[in-house]
Amino acid sequence: MPHASRAAILRAAYRAELCCLSLCEALKLPIIAADPCVHLVVPRDRARRATDKRPVSGVTLHRLDTPGGSDSATIAVGLDLLGRCADRMQQIVALDAALNRGFLARGDIADFTFTEPHRRQWLMDMVDARAESLLETILRVALVERGFEVRPQVRIASAGRVDLVVSGKVVVQTDGSEHHSSPAQVIEDKRRDRVCVVAGYRVLRFSYADVMFHLDEVVEQITAALAY
Repeated sequence: MPHASRAAILRAAYRAELCCLSLCEALKLPIIAADPCVHLVVPRDRARRATDKRPVSGVTLHRLDTPGGSDSATIAVGLDLLGRCADRMQQIVALDAALNRGFLARGDIADFTFTEPHRRQWLMDMVDARAESLLETILRVALVERGFEVRPQVRIASAGRVDLVVSGKVVVQTDGSEHHSSPAQVIEDKRRDRVCVVAGYRVLRFSYADVMFHLDEVVEQITAALAY
């Protein structure tokens, strides 16, 4: 089909399943940095003939003994393999979103075999199905690792759900441009902030650039807000 993605074409050509960031892209799970390579799962015993003309450049094949299974098992394997090809923050961002959207169960993570055991335990400790954005996950993890108690997606009367409540005192909102750039949304965000302040919270808002490029500074500002 003319609209088919390169990943979909290669998946069909290799009679394979997508994994790692290629699977994240197909499922629309958040990606911190794109990978130009297409990652595929194929059976370990499937040989490549000398006359095989399928592309090898830009393709990473993960050969497994039993790559097949149900849709949920295939997704679990694909996200488990992410432990080999991406850092732990990318993996937990993808897992938070997969849990939130019902692609994965928490027990699936406990059964990961390709992710190194120490990282697997870290993922189990840190993962949270309530997360609703890449920014929220990254900032939550950074705060928890600094020793703060963090609750995601807390409902506050008349303000609705807020992204994070830190140590019961500070409301933290992470503003991706796709949901917070319109004039109407800016007005609504300010109204919600006022409601949170009246309810006794301090409110801090951070942009995509703040969280992605100045994370340490963001954590320090939240720490300072908690100090008084």
